[in-house]
Amino acid sequence: MHPFTLLAALLPLLAVAALYHQPQPVRVRRKRVAVFLIALVAICEVGLLMFNRADFNEYKAIYPPLHVQGNRVVQEIRSPRGYFLVLDNFTERLDTDFSNNAAMLGAAAPPLTYGLYNDGNRLTSLPKPGDYKESYVRAALDSFAYQLRPSASVLLIGTRGGFRVREALALGATSVTALEPDDTLYALLRAQHDNPVAKALADARVQLLHVSPAMLTAAGEQRFDVVDIASDFLSQADANKFAFTVEAVQGYLRVLKDDGVLSIPVSIREFTVYAVKMLETVRTALAGAGIASAQDRILIYRSSWNVRIVVSPRPFTTTEIARLRDFAGKRSFDTSYFPGINPAKVEVWNDLPLVSFESETILSSDDQASDALRDETLRLFSPDHDVFVRGHFFNVEPATRDRPLFFSVLRISELKTVLKKIALIPREELGLLINVAVLVQSVLIAVAILGLPLIRWRAHRPKTEALLKAVLYFAGLGVGFLCLEIYLIEKASFFLNDRTYGFAVVIAAMLIFSGLGSYLSERHLAHPRRGLALACGIVVVWVMAVWAFLDPLLLALLAAPTALKWLVLLAVIAPLSVALGFPFPLGLYLFRGDRSHFLPWAWSLNGAFSVIATPLANVLAVTVGYKIVLALSAALYALVFVAYPVARGENRI
Repeated sequence: MHPFTLLAALLPLLAVAALYHQPQPVRVRRKRVAVFLIALVAICEVGLLMFNRADFNEYKAIYPPLHVQGNRVVQEIRSPRGYFLVLDNFTERLDTDFSNNAAMLGAAAPPLTYGLYNDGNRLTSLPKPGDYKESYVRAALDSFAYQLRPSASVLLIGTRGGFRVREALALGATSVTALEPDDTLYALLRAQHDNPVAKALADARVQLLHVSPAMLTAAGEQRFDVVDIASDFLSQADANKFAFTVEAVQGYLRVLKDDGVLSIPVSIREFTVYAVKMLETVRTALAGAGIASAQDRILIYRSSWNVRIVVSPRPFTTTEIARLRDFAGKRSFDTSYFPGINPAKVEVWNDLPLVSFESETILSSDDQASDALRDETLRLFSPDHDVFVRGHFFNVEPATRDRPLFFSVLRISELKTVLKKIALIPREELGLLINVAVLVQSVLIAVAILGLPLIRWRAHRPKTEALLKAVLYFAGLGVGFLCLEIYLIEKASFFLNDRTYGFAVVIAAMLIFSGLGSYLSERHLAHPRRGLALACGIVVVWVMAVWAFLDPLLLALLAAPTALKWLVLLAVIAPLSVALGFPFPLGLYLFRGDRSHFLPWAWSLNGAFSVIATPLANVLAVTVGYKIVLALSAALYALVFVAYPVARGENRI
């Protein structure tokens, strides 16, 4: 349903819950309470529906086009993945990086399009009915790979609203395999008609697949001359981040022919640091694939706003380098790197000065145009590589499947400087800062929850040893459970190539099976420590098995039907979740009788540390990877067993 009216839909459900969860004094006047509750809900519903002024934030990409004169909403899609709008207005144009020399090249302007938005963020352009002049591709930044490999068999990672398919054919591709893994985009492309993109998709040379890049490259059944990643692919879905990791690049190299090329887009609108990080990812992937001298297999060229990194399994020849320089020169693009580059002999068309984030000063010379990306690339390929990467203000270590967040270049060690310069931080990087802020706040709240009840009930509190163990016990459960949950959500998102499905499957399965575990734990109340030992042992063994075998299992089943993937995830999650259901009720069982007033304290303690767990796990995942989150959860459940809150002299059975 429409997100702006979601609250109105939830109110009746909350009212029904309230009617069936009333304290004893209220039940005596149930009819009066019911009438009052219904009247209150009706008033609230009328207020929400009549006076709702919800709108997209003015900083969202959708806000300007939504408010220009003549804007029209062509299509509205409501799904669990978000609220999608297709807009038609004069501001919508194919978002391609275009040469300033387009007229000299005889290139037409990029076509007018529809704009596709999800929750206010622009995803891509969609074709409008009619025809357009495809000569604009001559001036496009991302056309070089097709000139380098004419008459190519092409693999497109993302289609940029289908335009990339038409462009590939216009640039001479003999066959095109296009991947569009997002359900909404795939459905919209299949519904196209009466436009050049629809004609291209119907071409016998074109195959449009609804699969992830990892699924196709893992199969390795086809070989291509060109693997081309669309410039807007990364921003279209959370799961697309896996397409920009070391393992993903190695997959692209496997499906390339021996003389094929891979073309990777990176934005430099904010910083050059993302291009440096992607370059380090490519360098690491080549080294991991057993390819020496990565610097001989990489070409880099750019406009003022975007970069293309071109990679080949074999070294580039002098003829290919000359072709790049000719291509870039005619279009006023810059060649930031090619094997054997001499910076003094390379003209810079688009000034890109090297800027110090710490001091907000320009480090490049004022009297001539500079190329910061070229300077950083040369350092990355120099003998000082390790010093450069470790000493960089930003974290430019490669993205991997274990640490796949492409927009994660801030270092916790530089947090003080980052906060001083927060106005300069790209929006994509704010997630880490928000997680750190939430972590600090949740720790303070947890301390209050920990201390205040102990002060009020200090005369009746358990022995100090039991109390300290209880703190470690319930805090460990809160953090450990959520760390495992977050790890599984990330793995399920990769496996299903969908964050929404991954989240739903993991949360539902863990709630159901941990509930079953809590029910079964009643059988161990006579000997709670035995039940706890069984549960914690299963958790630790499960973590070790998953550490060693989960990734190979998921990779082997990437091409399996979705229903089978769900069953595999349930089979992985079920034994763990049943075990996770044991410790909490076994711990609460100790707070009975004269300790029963501490039962809410123990429950709240677990809840408070569950809140801490989410930002903590996110910070660890960004900085050191998800496997560390997994290892932390195993250590916490070992601590839970040791800290079972039974004091000396009390029943330890």
